[in-house]
Amino acid sequence: MHPPLRLDASTGHLQLGPTGSITPTTTPADLARLFPAASITPYNLGNGWHQYHLQLAQDGWFIGVVLQLVGRYFVQWQLVFTQDRAPRNTWADWDEPAERQQALRYQQWLTTQLGPADERWQLDWGEAWVGYDARSGSSSIVVRYGGPAPTPQPA
Repeated sequence: MHPPLRLDASTGHLQLGPTGSITPTTTPADLARLFPAASITPYNLGNGWHQYHLQLAQDGWFIGVVLQLVGRYFVQWQLVFTQDRAPRNTWADWDEPAERQQALRYQQWLTTQLGPADERWQLDWGEAWVGYDARSGSSSIVVRYGGPAPTPQPA
């Protein structure tokens, strides 16, 4: 079974279920309307960057998106999804081979959505890749709209 997600290869729009889509022009004010069943938590990082953590469950899938913005619009997002109902909240619950397998599943999903690539997809609307962070023990799909990330400015 596939997650209820779609990444449009020509636009970079992330479709989350039947009603909500994240685009380069999505604003924080849009989130509650687009994803009424989601838990949305804002964070001010104090350096010009803001994050919005969006969590939702749909069709047996657990989906998490961290949206990052500078100014008014989102410039980047990170996506995780799983059907695993057992939360891994501590290092005792963590399993490196399982997390690396998850990174491979994310790579396969991106390949299905965007077509083949070596490690990163460079597209007209931005770039996408799968990241595995050994320090946090996690993997995710990352999409950045436009070019390189803007440099945060002190608050």
